Amino acid sequence: MVEFNKMDNPLFSTKFKEDYNENLELLSGDLEKIKEAIDAANIRISNTVLAAGGDNITEVVDARASSLAPSQAFKTLHDRISYAEQALADGIGKVSTQIADLDYRYSDMETLINRIYGLNQGTIEYFVDSSKGDDVNGTGAIDSPFKTVTKAVSMLPRLLSTTVYIWLNPGKYDEDIVMTNINGAKINILSTNYATVDPSKGSTGIQVRSLYLEDIVGSVYISGLEETNTVGTTKNYFIRASRCGFVRVQKCRMAYSTKAIDPFTAVFIDACKADVNSCYFASQNVDIRGYNAADVIAQGTTHGANSAIGLYPQSSVIYNANNITWGADTPNRPSGGGEVRA
Repeated sequence: MVEFNKMDNPLFSTKFKEDYNENLELLSGDLEKIKEAIDAANIRISNTVLAAGGDNITEVVDARASSLAPSQAFKTLHDRISYAEQALADGIGKVSTQIADLDYRYSDMETLINRIYGLNQGTIEYFVDSSKGDDVNGTGAIDSPFKTVTKAVSMLPRLLSTTVYIWLNPGKYDEDIVMTNINGAKINILSTNYATVDPSKGSTGIQVRSLYLEDIVGSVYISGLEETNTVGTTKNYFIRASRCGFVRVQKCRMAYSTKAIDPFTAVFIDACKADVNSCYFASQNVDIRGYNAADVIAQGTTHGANSAIGLYPQSSVIYNANNITWGADTPNRPSGGGEVRA
């Protein structure tokens, strides 16, 4: 701190010397305050310095240096802070987008898991209507049906611990329906009029091109369906079940003429147990075929015009529980050790 010399010359009056010396003391006090302010400013500046350099090693360049953009020199601290804030906002935006994407993926995965395992579901019911349904916007509810049976099947979980109903409203379903690899419970594919329909008296009103069941652990109940034309299909069956637990085909009508289409089979049971009950057969190439150790009971059946072959057990057993000769040109045609039993 600068020390001022006070006035003590005897040539000046006492009053002048007192005023002079008092002014020096005031000036000295102001200088002390300025020094304190400078010291405080230096401390604050020191706390903000990130780097030094430029033309002089002591030049403060914290406003021009940033680890976010090490090659970029900012003119002002405001520019640098604005850059950092924008970078932070952009980063937060990207993270938010990623979180939203992860949330969507999680939700989608949860839906898939629920569909695969059938978690937390009671009885599952889907309604299908070939004329009024909608596979895109429909939910499968009774007032918002799907258009195709294939869509309803695609919505089923792969593991089931409940009962499934797929209800078909009257209409024509020109589709080759495939249902595979479902474990557990009981699956019902039913016409909405199955309880009252009589296939021997005419059309059931629910016409389907073909239905294929494979590797279903559990039981499948099919009722009220009618065989329609084979145009557009490459299948050689109306209903086929392969390696399923148990299949019941009931009140179905097989009367579209396939008698000249070899090896077409109305009901083809492969390596599983089945009950063909209260069905109607007319003009088929083969009415019922059993294959690969299948075990089939045929009962309550009625016939129109003779089919070419009635019961065709190939290395399997078909039980003719009607106790009458099957109405076909060749009622029974066992092969490969297969048997028709009463």
